[in-house]
Amino acid sequence: MQDHAARCVWLLGVAMAVALPVEGRAQSEERAGSAAAWQERQSDHFIVYFQDDELVARDVLHQAERMYSTIMRNLGHDRLDNPWLGDRRCKIKIYRSREAFQAGAAKGVAWAEGLANPALREIYVFNRAANLINSVLPHEITHMLFDDIVGHAENIPLWLNEGVALSQESGREGAFYPVARDHFARGTHIPFEEMTKLRIATGLDEAKASVFYAQSTVTVNFLLRTFHEKKFLKFCSLLRDGSTVEEALKRVYATDRVGTLKDLEEKVKQSLE
Repeated sequence: MQDHAARCVWLLGVAMAVALPVEGRAQSEERAGSAAAWQERQSDHFIVYFQDDELVARDVLHQAERMYSTIMRNLGHDRLDNPWLGDRRCKIKIYRSREAFQAGAAKGVAWAEGLANPALREIYVFNRAANLINSVLPHEITHMLFDDIVGHAENIPLWLNEGVALSQESGREGAFYPVARDHFARGTHIPFEEMTKLRIATGLDEAKASVFYAQSTVTVNFLLRTFHEKKFLKFCSLLRDGSTVEEALKRVYATDRVGTLKDLEEKVKQSLE
């Protein structure tokens, strides 16, 4: 359980940091990067900036390209209307240490392992972060791709946005599924109507945040793996275009007997038994 809580604290740090002013972030990065010049390596969809470990930079660049294709495919999308090419490539800045990262991009967010700024199309990480390749990188890339695919709309619930990002991480299911299964079995899970109303996770205590992120992950995985990815994409597109979650579920999944939030809650529970 400590691992689940620690993971949730990191996610709360991501949500808080992205909301920080761009100007303040840029000034902090300039100060933090002044001790070592930034070098760069480029690929089709990414530009990686690094300070002193080219091998790590090359690995991050290679893995990011692989994730780009894999995540797009997993989300049922062949290509973006506005691909990450040329000056739209995503920038990944690898700080030389956790200390440099904390002084720069993560200033004021002591627990952060990685951060993203969609407005600048930048991801910030640090050299040799424990879960850089398996967790941090796919999580942040997914957030940006999902935003490009369905747009940033008020009707996209937090559980869907976070669940999509978490579902693309490698090796995290072993942490989230037992939490979700335990709370559903004991009846202490978050009712889906309540979960859908949540718009920001920073108001949750760590225990409830743990349940929220676990439920988000297993719910998105249920929709992606039980039904065709194109249905999931249609569901997200309807939300983007103004439908409520109930309306989108009814239009896309009613024939699968998942036409309401109550149906979805019951089906997810059954999938965990």
